[in-house]
Amino acid sequence: ISVSWGPNGNYPDVVDGCSLRQGSMLFYNKPGTCDLAHPPGIWFAHCKCHEDNQCLRARPAESRCVPKEAELVPGLDELI
Repeated sequence: ISVSWGPNGNYPDVVDGCSLRQGSMLFYNKPGTCDLAHPPGIWFAHCKCHEDNQCLRARPAESRCVPKEAELVPGLDELI
């Protein structure tokens, strides 16, 4: 996996937890972020893992998907 974007979260149409889109875009939604009432769309799969957002089962998930404290500096876009 070569991550070119993310990890990013708070998307109501993306499965909760750590997931990967198109082999390079990393998502991390905290539990309860995905919304089953979200309108249908290209990426929405009713809050389940699927081929467009493949769930990653890394343990512990939080340490792999949540940005490091240094990455939360405004304007810093690259992963450390």
